[in-house]
Amino acid sequence: MKILIVLLLFTSSLVFAETNPKVSAKAQPKATPKAKADTKANPPVKTGGNNIEYSKIITVHGMVCAFCSNSLEKKFKKEEAIDQVKVDLTSKKVSVLFKKGKSIEDKKLKEIITSSGFKVVTIESTTR
Repeated sequence: MKILIVLLLFTSSLVFAETNPKVSAKAQPKATPKAKADTKANPPVKTGGNNIEYSKIITVHGMVCAFCSNSLEKKFKKEEAIDQVKVDLTSKKVSVLFKKGKSIEDKKLKEIITSSGFKVVTIESTTR
């Protein structure tokens, strides 16, 4: 008889948890946190051949989400002189690789970023 009562109570608590979203949310295990992303800006990988002359790494203030980084990436990809662009949200850096013989002045790079609603902190040039 005691076993039957315990079984009945257990079954009714399961039914209650399924119908009550507050209880069922508590009963579910917490998701494990994702591994932290690398905080260093990783410039885009070189695409075989010597089509890339130099790159610039731009530190940007104001990027807080994937939408921010995707919108910046799309704006940079519209520029003809740019071969590759990579936006690293965790380090707030935009790595831009230019095609050989092509370039964009820092003033234009700042304009692209500020027109998107962000602020340029630094621009570093690196030769390849």
